[in-house]
Amino acid sequence: MGNFYYFGHVKGKQPALDNEFYSKVLPTMFVAALLWLLSTLYFSGLFGAPALDLTTFSIPQIIIALCVFVGVWILLMIFTFLRVNLIAMVLFFISALGSGVLLSFVVSFVAEDLGEELTRSLFITSALIGVFATGGAMALGILLKDKISKHYCWYFLLFGILFGVLEVVIIAIFGEGENNIVVDLLMFGYLFGVMVFDAATLPGKIKRGYWMMAVIDIFFDFVGMVLRIFMILSKLASKKKK
Repeated sequence: MGNFYYFGHVKGKQPALDNEFYSKVLPTMFVAALLWLLSTLYFSGLFGAPALDLTTFSIPQIIIALCVFVGVWILLMIFTFLRVNLIAMVLFFISALGSGVLLSFVVSFVAEDLGEELTRSLFITSALIGVFATGGAMALGILLKDKISKHYCWYFLLFGILFGVLEVVIIAIFGEGENNIVVDLLMFGYLFGVMVFDAATLPGKIKRGYWMMAVIDIFFDFVGMVLRIFMILSKLASKKKK
């Protein structure tokens, strides 16, 4: 989310991203999102291949895999800080694949309840809605870039905390399930607003050369949006099944 201080934050009259946002950030984000979506579908068994079974791995193997995953993200942030963007981009693509592998376990869990065919349709639908929502948010943010202040970041932070607390309270009272679909919808609206804000402010907020920082930021927005849509559709499908 583009509303906190970055190590690539523009200070004074330093040149900002500007055109790098459109020529580098968005294309890289598109490739990473595609890798993430395909790896999620493949390793969850929704593309015909057998799904990964967590029980087939030993605890040391799982710990090593998680350490490698975290290590790649740490290296990614280091090379992004150093502005070695080519290496950072390769590490980012690897991280996107790894994130898809992790998410595949969640998708497989949903498939056990709803069936592979329905889960595949729900996830692909979520991805398509996420892509169009991201495109719409990006376009809206670019159109409103002269009207959205960077100081709005504190409002987004406050609303994010409030929504997060509200979700925890509802889950604690009613449990996880169809009861908190309203909160899911609110969080989706919040994430959409965050993405509009990022598109409006990131091109002028991050220094030129730190464009991988913007890619990582928007990737998290996109993943959060797709996951929230998938949660909503899965809960609705589960409710209908009952």
